[in-house]
Amino acid sequence: MQLARNIAGFPQTVCLQRILPALVQQVELGNSADGSQRVVDKWKVMTLAPLAQISPHVSPQQFKEQVEPIILRFFASKNRMTRVMVLQNCGGFIGQLNADLVNTKIYPDVESGFADTNTTMREETIKAMVSLAPVLNAANLGRVLQQFNRLMLTTKDQPDCAFLRENCVICAQHIATYIHAAGLQMQLLKLCWIPVSSSLDTFDLRAQNILFNSDFFNALGIVGRRH
Repeated sequence: MQLARNIAGFPQTVCLQRILPALVQQVELGNSADGSQRVVDKWKVMTLAPLAQISPHVSPQQFKEQVEPIILRFFASKNRMTRVMVLQNCGGFIGQLNADLVNTKIYPDVESGFADTNTTMREETIKAMVSLAPVLNAANLGRVLQQFNRLMLTTKDQPDCAFLRENCVICAQHIATYIHAAGLQMQLLKLCWIPVSSSLDTFDLRAQNILFNSDFFNALGIVGRRH
């Protein structure tokens, strides 16, 4: 979408007063009178990238009134294209959403993506945890680590899923700074000892080395003791 590539060149007032209302209107077109969602066409989905770029500059009240309802609708969508796009752009607006809302409404919708049959959906779900982690509570962080562990175990003999295992470990490294409870730290440690594929593909080795040599494990004083 041309707008997403060029929006940085527009004055902020134009983005907030003209582009944002137009994007909101584009999403609302086709919705029934009671606000329920009909089929989401590709043009509505394409509003996500510019919305994510504008959102950090929107006032809290305007965000809550105009942007938040749209974001919640997209996260709850069953349309795979919509879900992939919202995950790819969630870093632009997660920080402005209420933490309780993220934990009780958004994360449960997102979590189902870990078990999706489509590998792109699973990959984007994994990557989105980097943006969600700062506002997730301990219970949901624990669920994230459980999902990472499950994905690594269930795909360890699937060479074509090596990139999913690597992403799990790399994203785990990024969210490690939010892991404080001892129980969660142990879940994080398990990622270093999950058996890799029999061929020891480079994805598995590189990913686990990245995590094991991270600042998190250095702080625990266990770097280099993987035996």
